[in-house]
Amino acid sequence: MEEGNTTKRYPGGVGLKLSRNFAREQHGAVWIASGGAFWSMESGVETITELKDPFPGTAVKLQIPQERCLPNFPFNHFLRLSAMNEPVSITITDLIGKPRAIAAADGEMVFKEIYPLIKAGNPVVLSFAGIRMVITAFLNAAIGTLYRDIPEDEIERLLEVTELAEAFQPALAHSRTWSKAFYADPERLDRSIKEIMEDEE
Repeated sequence: MEEGNTTKRYPGGVGLKLSRNFAREQHGAVWIASGGAFWSMESGVETITELKDPFPGTAVKLQIPQERCLPNFPFNHFLRLSAMNEPVSITITDLIGKPRAIAAADGEMVFKEIYPLIKAGNPVVLSFAGIRMVITAFLNAAIGTLYRDIPEDEIERLLEVTELAEAFQPALAHSRTWSKAFYADPERLDRSIKEIMEDEE
């Protein structure tokens, strides 16, 4: 948490020192996960913990008591601080170690990486660079499951899918459409199967 300590090749980071100072002044709290460490400040006490699995990128959560924030700090400055989180870039091949995204288990691996970020309101850029084959089983597990308890508009706002070959775009669209419908009425599939079995009897 030092001035000028950034991994970028150009000046400026996400304003972590500013976030800490602001939270301290407003009797708030801040939590930061970055690389191999998790840092937090609550009630003015700072702690740092080593992460077993390095975090891909930087995620920041800033908590300010409502009764203190607006009267004591310019609103436009607060909005600027709230929007400081930069997108976390995740490349699928780095996670699954192969160019074929076809297994549901691999999709679940991707889901476990992106779900907590999106749930916390952090933008994610999910790259399919190097992926030569994609099927809906993978997409349903990786992206479709997000619709289980995250609002559709939040997913659209926070998740950006990049470098997915045009040939696989229909599969992604189908996965999203199916997942929205399924999680809107999870018992629908069971009812449909029951009706089909009853018709066959």
